[in-house]
Amino acid sequence: MKLFLFALIPTMFFGTKKDLVNTNKFNNHKVTDTIKNVDTLLIGDLNSDKIPDTIFRIYPQMINATEDYDGDCVNNACDVTFKFSFTDQQIVIYNAIGAGIENLGDINKDGFCEFVIFPHWFIGCWGKIQYFTFKNNEWKNFGFARANICEEVTFEKHVKIISTRKIKVMEVYPNKDYSEMLQRYKTLKLD
Repeated sequence: MKLFLFALIPTMFFGTKKDLVNTNKFNNHKVTDTIKNVDTLLIGDLNSDKIPDTIFRIYPQMINATEDYDGDCVNNACDVTFKFSFTDQQIVIYNAIGAGIENLGDINKDGFCEFVIFPHWFIGCWGKIQYFTFKNNEWKNFGFARANICEEVTFEKHVKIISTRKIKVMEVYPNKDYSEMLQRYKTLKLD
């Protein structure tokens, strides 16, 4: 009887060797295939070579992903990557599970279009819209503006071109006690 109790106690608290071997935190979770998480975006001639260019938007690999963004990123790597057909230089947006991108046209007249990227997270509509230009064969982030990314308008409408080196962008932000949202234009330099 004493031998039986000693054999039963480790099994009750720790499980059997079989249970320990088969325990895997991903057993009941679906890990999505990264190939299914790539969008192909045809967004026009981005580098003035008269050939339409393609952007590949690569989403993070998710565990238990649903339409409501429940789940988590595999290895906590919640990053969205944009790859472009005309260059091997890419843009990586960290701490995002999705991101929209809009072509603003060639604001600085250097032959490459500027972009606005608005990242998405699991919940919420407030975020930093980021602005990019292509200079010296790499993408440069030349500024950001806080905004409601769930708006039903294009972010192109939030931009006023001042010159080939400056733009004004609409920024939306809360007042000190968060009782109302304020708007202002913020100047960004393309240098």
